[in-house]
Amino acid sequence: MSIGKLVIFVIQNLDFMLKHICFALLLIFTAACTKKMAPPAAPKSPAAPTADSAPAPKKDEKKKDEKVKPYKDIITAEAVSDSGFFISHKVKENWYFELPQDVMDKEILITSRISGFVKNLNFGGAGVESRPQQVIRWQKKDDQILLRSVSYNSVASEEDPIYQSVKNNNFEPIIMVFDIKAYNEAKSAFVIDVAPLFTTDVDMIGAMDPDERKTFGIKSLDSKRSFVNSIKSFPQNVEVRHVLTYTGSSLPDNQITGTLSVEMNQSFILLPEVPMVPRLFDARVGYFSVGQTNYSLDAQKAANQRFITRWRLEPKEEDRERYFKGELVEPKKQIVY
Repeated sequence: MSIGKLVIFVIQNLDFMLKHICFALLLIFTAACTKKMAPPAAPKSPAAPTADSAPAPKKDEKKKDEKVKPYKDIITAEAVSDSGFFISHKVKENWYFELPQDVMDKEILITSRISGFVKNLNFGGAGVESRPQQVIRWQKKDDQILLRSVSYNSVASEEDPIYQSVKNNNFEPIIMVFDIKAYNEAKSAFVIDVAPLFTTDVDMIGAMDPDERKTFGIKSLDSKRSFVNSIKSFPQNVEVRHVLTYTGSSLPDNQITGTLSVEMNQSFILLPEVPMVPRLFDARVGYFSVGQTNYSLDAQKAANQRFITRWRLEPKEEDRERYFKGELVEPKKQIVY
């Protein structure tokens, strides 16, 4: 077919070809719209969660769960335990206190004495107090136990409006925080790793005061050479023997070693529910004394008071009448060394 005849054929059939092309385009457009407007497929029902498909716990939750472990995992069959005011446990090289709930917030006296003395350390010898007596309390906060220092330097009667202000302005410092390692089966006692209290440099129960540290050029306490020797529990007190090792430049003895090791004895003593009657200090009589500021005196001002330090010697109930007559009687609780 020549080109001329082809052109004539196209012109004669142009209308027919355009109709078919338009029809084909319409079919394509309709198919596309139908596909776009088709309803979405129904969602598949989620499969029941399995152990493998369950979401993994968050890191924070996992860490919290790992902090507190079952009692038997901490206090194992190898534990050497001693019951008393509160229970102490030794598991291999680890030392634990098991603090009952009823001890929380109770006031406890702590006395720090040097039981293993060093020549020229200070005036005294084995048995001398290294730091002033302190009052402490244990407090529970979430999964932690706080050791707080209680001060009686400023006091007020709980019945006076000023009491809350005095309390707010004498906030109890936090000496150390312990993670709860385990709860006992009844959830009534908390197990803590207590070794850091006796193997780190805690000034409140340390072997030296700031002046002695300066005199001996104390640089630091070596926790690797500090350890707990023993913990013994009694009905109303707990006794801890531990060794503190310091490094220094002007030590009182054995200077060539650059090391000062001291054995300490810490006494945790439950204070009585009913305190003893204080006796005012009189400068004309030679007593050691302690002072405090009292905001509840009738003088309508904050006044300083001093009280003597003495043993709590009280007559037995059956001997009170004889005692007040001036007769010699035995005390309710004797002084025992």
